[in-house]
Amino acid sequence: MTEDLNRYGCAVLPKLITPEECGELVSLYAKDEPFRSKVVMARHGFGRGEYKYFGYPLPPLIQKLRTHLYRLLQLSPTTGAGPRSPQRIAGGEPSFGTGP
Repeated sequence: MTEDLNRYGCAVLPKLITPEECGELVSLYAKDEPFRSKVVMARHGFGRGEYKYFGYPLPPLIQKLRTHLYRLLQLSPTTGAGPRSPQRIAGGEPSFGTGP
């Protein structure tokens, strides 16, 4: 995971959540309540699509993933303290977007 993050800026984590958990998260997208804002890409000249930012409190599964993954990333010797680092994100805005 660390190698992919360093090389590509992202990583695929197969089987991170169950298909049922995935379905639960997908079903949230149709609702407004769990989210604090919605960004429509075309409105900003960035093509098609949209994403939403979860509001607080975060859904329990998202909070659990966030806590575990940030802790895991902090253990990596190559994870820096830049503006998008887990150390800085953990105390700030939720950074998980979802899509249809």
